[in-house]
Amino acid sequence: MKYKAVLFDFDGTLADTMANHYRCWKQVFEEHGIKVKETEYYPMEGASLHKIAVHFSGLDEENFINSLVKKKNNFMLKCIKGLLSVFILKLKLSLKSSPKHSLLLSLQQATRISYAQPYRKFS
Repeated sequence: MKYKAVLFDFDGTLADTMANHYRCWKQVFEEHGIKVKETEYYPMEGASLHKIAVHFSGLDEENFINSLVKKKNNFMLKCIKGLLSVFILKLKLSLKSSPKHSLLLSLQQATRISYAQPYRKFS
């Protein structure tokens, strides 16, 4: 069977990014005078960004929560960009050792797929 594409779940699966998520949220919340400790944040692992923002801000005002989530996503993109670049380079090198294959590769992240430069063709 010939595969046309391979999808990788990067965030939290191929890379342990929990500490990165914590640092990004901490930065967002500190801008609003909210202190969040690791011991408070880590039990929220797997929760939606919206739920995390509401939980720590104590507010459920849609525009405010959306702005927190957007800012966190922007911080996270900058934070993991280097990790993604290294992983993509390793994949490219692996595929070059098997020149018969041409695959579409995508690194996926649940909250924001655009982190991953989806569906770039490597051969």
